[in-house]
Amino acid sequence: MTTHPDVCRPGENLPAFVLWCIDSERKRQHALKAEGRFKYTPSEVPAVRGSAMLSEENGEVARAALAISGFVQEDLTPADYFKECVQVAAVAMALAEGVILFNQNPGGHPLLEAS
Repeated sequence: MTTHPDVCRPGENLPAFVLWCIDSERKRQHALKAEGRFKYTPSEVPAVRGSAMLSEENGEVARAALAISGFVQEDLTPADYFKECVQVAAVAMALAEGVILFNQNPGGHPLLEAS
């Protein structure tokens, strides 16, 4: 994660800091796509695939939580847990962005067609 701006120091404005981290993760997702490491970002996939992506990230949060609680022998820290939580939030944010993007698309979005 990149260095946060001075206006978002942890503890001074915690919600702004966390939102900044989520936004940074979204930018990282786009950069990885631009580098060819991802075919698409979560905002560009159908709801079913996006749900699977989010579930995978949730699994990583659970794994980190188990590790920092001592239930599994894995070398993860509270910082790793935070990073995984931010990634879940960024994927969820991207999925919400995708609903809006596809809703504005004349082709529609499968999630919005079910009424």
